[in-house]
Amino acid sequence: MKQNETYKSDILDELLDEISPSELKKTEKRMLLARRIAEGMQAKNWRKTDLANAMQKQPSVITKWLSGTHNFSIDTLFDLEETLGTKLINTEDSPVQTVASFHISLSQNQSCISTEGLDEIRFTPAPNVFITSSHLEIN
Repeated sequence: MKQNETYKSDILDELLDEISPSELKKTEKRMLLARRIAEGMQAKNWRKTDLANAMQKQPSVITKWLSGTHNFSIDTLFDLEETLGTKLINTEDSPVQTVASFHISLSQNQSCISTEGLDEIRFTPAPNVFITSSHLEIN
């Protein structure tokens, strides 16, 4: 079995450093969409020409979709979902999640912080820190 080779390029590293985290996230999501389309095609045992015919598109359009670089319209994604019988995007109602972020600092005299009105507090546990339903105790 051939092992993967590690390729190192300063030029490639410089190019990747110029991509913003936001752009990188978008690219990752486009690649994920392309993979899901390919999986939908595979589940139907379809080739590009089969999907092209079903979507009334040219095979070159399907190739572009599968490249992971295409910026899809919502209508195209809905049509793809219908044609492939798979979910590509989530449009289900889900509760809005509110997240509060705050910094707590205590003096040695304080031993309790009120958390009244907060549904939940999440943090990285530290030694001697305990959470109860209504307050945070530090021993």
